[in-house]
Amino acid sequence: MVRAEIADAMHAIWGLRGVGAYVVFCGPESSWRDFTDDVRPDKTALHSVLIQAIHFTDLESGASTVNRAPYEIAHGGELAGIGNTIDVIIGARN
Repeated sequence: MVRAEIADAMHAIWGLRGVGAYVVFCGPESSWRDFTDDVRPDKTALHSVLIQAIHFTDLESGASTVNRAPYEIAHGGELAGIGNTIDVIIGARN
């Protein structure tokens, strides 16, 4: 599981040393468009690794969808800036 691997790599500990994660899936829009609503970020902050956003992007067409956690602003997240940067990089690539 991605969360466990991130926790091990970052030495995350719930309540003491939490880590936020921004997950990016890259691939053809046809491979992710039908399940973006089913893949959601965390709704609570009760993990050592918080999946704060899941970004789906098609590197060829530039199509992009981002699902963000509802608590991102309360926890100091700048997720919109990350998503915008990824979209700019993809746009420059095309």
